[in-house]
Amino acid sequence: MKHSSDRRFLSDVSGSGPAAVQVGSNLTRFCPLALPGQQQVTVKLGQSVSLECLGPTDEEVLLFTWTKVGLDSAHLFFYRNGRSYDSYQHESFRGRVDLRSSLEDGDFSVVLHNVSRTDEGTFHCVIVTKRSGGQSGNLQSFVNLTVSGEAPAVDPSGSDEEQQDEDQTGRAGDLSHENNSPTFVIVSVLLLLILIIIEISSFVKVQIESFCLSLNNLKISC
Repeated sequence: MKHSSDRRFLSDVSGSGPAAVQVGSNLTRFCPLALPGQQQVTVKLGQSVSLECLGPTDEEVLLFTWTKVGLDSAHLFFYRNGRSYDSYQHESFRGRVDLRSSLEDGDFSVVLHNVSRTDEGTFHCVIVTKRSGGQSGNLQSFVNLTVSGEAPAVDPSGSDEEQQDEDQTGRAGDLSHENNSPTFVIVSVLLLLILIIIEISSFVKVQIESFCLSLNNLKISC
């Protein structure tokens, strides 16, 4: 990943500052007049990327947002009155955005995970603060994200484990088929009969020997 950082205060939030557009009943969005000096960031498809936005450490944060330019209400992150609001987050970014650090450290950067091709574009960071003199400050930063690379190729034959399981299943199926063949059944029956005959012969032989021994004891020849 490669990037160059840039941040700047545009003006105080006043009549001479950037135009304010009402979005909803209680949210004011500050629209930039231009996009000069924006960061250029390149990330590979499927990886995570940091969208950098640095702010003050000694001012009260009234509003902090990350949005994607050109996509209405596409908030990556929305923070106001000391807490973040997941309800403002666009569904395409849910579960994929984290703060990189702590706002107290002046780091308002976010990390976008599992980057997709549709994430490519310009992202807008806005920080509205209350300064010690009571005035409001507006810090804005822009990141132009480029997504490179291709989606990982999918092996049509499946993974090694899946292939191994298929091989084992195939061998088991072949063995089951062989066990059910007529030849196998006939041979098995013949072997079983031979074993039975051998057992019977052994039993008869033992009985005869025992009978003869009894006759010998009676002095009768067998």
